[in-house]
Amino acid sequence: MKDEKGGFIYFVGKLFFVAVLFAIALFLFKIAPYYEPKETFEKSDIRVVFNNKDITNSIPHKAYVENDVIMLSAETIMDNIKDIFVYYDKKYDTAIITSQVDVAKIKLGENKIDINGETKDLVGTAEMKKIHKEPKSGETSGDAYEDVLYIPISSIEDITKVNVNFNEKIIMTDIEGWNQIQIVKASSDEKLKLYKKFFSKTMGKVKTGEELYIFNNSGDDYVTARNIRGDIGYIPVEKIQDWSKIEHKNEFEIFENKNKLNKKVSLTWTYAGSASNMGNKIDGLDIISPTWLHLTKDLTLRTTISTNYLNWAKSQGYIVWPTLKNDGLELEDTSAFVTDMKRREEFINKVTKCAIENNLEGINIDFEYMLKEDVNEFSEFVRELAANLRRNNIIVSIDVVIPGGSDNYSLCFDRRALSKVVDYMMLMTYDQYGVGDVGTQKNGPTASLDWVENNVKTMLNYIGVPKEKLILCVPFYYRKWLVDKNTGITKSTSAAYIKGGQEELLKYKDIAVWHEDEGQYYIEFEEGSNIRKIWLENNDSLKLKVDLVNKYDLAGVASWMWGYEDESAWNTINKTLKR
Repeated sequence: MKDEKGGFIYFVGKLFFVAVLFAIALFLFKIAPYYEPKETFEKSDIRVVFNNKDITNSIPHKAYVENDVIMLSAETIMDNIKDIFVYYDKKYDTAIITSQVDVAKIKLGENKIDINGETKDLVGTAEMKKIHKEPKSGETSGDAYEDVLYIPISSIEDITKVNVNFNEKIIMTDIEGWNQIQIVKASSDEKLKLYKKFFSKTMGKVKTGEELYIFNNSGDDYVTARNIRGDIGYIPVEKIQDWSKIEHKNEFEIFENKNKLNKKVSLTWTYAGSASNMGNKIDGLDIISPTWLHLTKDLTLRTTISTNYLNWAKSQGYIVWPTLKNDGLELEDTSAFVTDMKRREEFINKVTKCAIENNLEGINIDFEYMLKEDVNEFSEFVRELAANLRRNNIIVSIDVVIPGGSDNYSLCFDRRALSKVVDYMMLMTYDQYGVGDVGTQKNGPTASLDWVENNVKTMLNYIGVPKEKLILCVPFYYRKWLVDKNTGITKSTSAAYIKGGQEELLKYKDIAVWHEDEGQYYIEFEEGSNIRKIWLENNDSLKLKVDLVNKYDLAGVASWMWGYEDESAWNTINKTLKR
């Protein structure tokens, strides 16, 4: 009897042991993974939380706090805070921080900050630190270092509209974050979990009466939450149903340019606004861009604004965006301007003052023929100018040629960077073939349909220009070519106006051939020992190009230039452009 009892106890003990092993195995395979952290952090690292994400391991350079001043690298700021750019001006040893409407400057080592021309004290300063450069994949480790620009985050809180605090972690919340947040107050102690599971690692805790930031509530069983210490985790929706919501005071408003147009636009350029253009309002034309503003050889502003023309244009209901040009300058002249912070600042102040005094709705930037190596400096000039103008509700647009091409006319533009700071980008889809092809065996259309469309797609897809900013520029002219019959060398070319295109088509109707892909009529005939070639622009070709604006939902159409067309061209634009 005793042995039977002992055997039973042994059996139960063994069964219990097996059950414990099974429970351990179940925990290891089913539950333990949810207690494993998704990321590990160095204890010495300052943790950085942005909105509802811990970005400590994703930022390119570590953050630090020195004498209660929070320091972030310029790259970290630009990667995470929308519409902010930090540029280091080596000549003046100055960090320049631009937002949509503000320009802030900090001379490294000085506890001062200049915001839009007003200087105030700054706790901390910008500094350049030498950071050990991690070797890339396949490289051997070494002692290479890189210079990294660090900015005190307090210096940009006013212009970035970002709330920043340090409570065990650096916690940042931007406009988009505030717009997502629902702030509640806990009615009981709760835990923030790593995964959407009850059995999961605890990432943080919230105590009764403590504020909790809820970032998403899309009907799921769990929501993402952040406590005041920056701990982020999941919490069941049912746990917050009885919590009391507190008032959310969002003092951050997204800037909206009051002059921004809410329809597809039609713009045309004109030289200086000549009296020949003055007449009744044209249906199909919204904006006139006369060449009134010039960067001179002594790097200052020259204006040729006609008050009579401006008053007439506004009386007719036109919007006026004068064009700002650098035409006639040598490469070295424009380079000396865009690479000098002081010269840029003085010039920008004059342009802004001129725009305000003349009650201009916009400025169109048309800088051409620049050094490729100044591509970043030109982008910085546009950033600073755009911020000053937009702060005064003045629209900023910029003209760019198609991607690719020569150093001084195309590769001098960083289209992606520029599209982030302007309201509109004008893509000048001309000349596909031009005067530069004389003396070669090249000749062809000014702007064939397939060529134009391919460049639009490149701008939207590869370059990444937002469609709501991209304006398609079409030519009101075409070219006639004279080609040597024996050698095939292009001997000359001359421009012809689109307003004569229909008459030219009637003249050569027996030999004109419609090219579907090019969206144009092609005319060819012998002229002595030469061959005359014409790729014709008329209302048929114009309509197809304007319809690309509708097809890709672009911001509008622009034309070069006023006076080359007739009324029928405007009728075509007005009827084709879907507003």
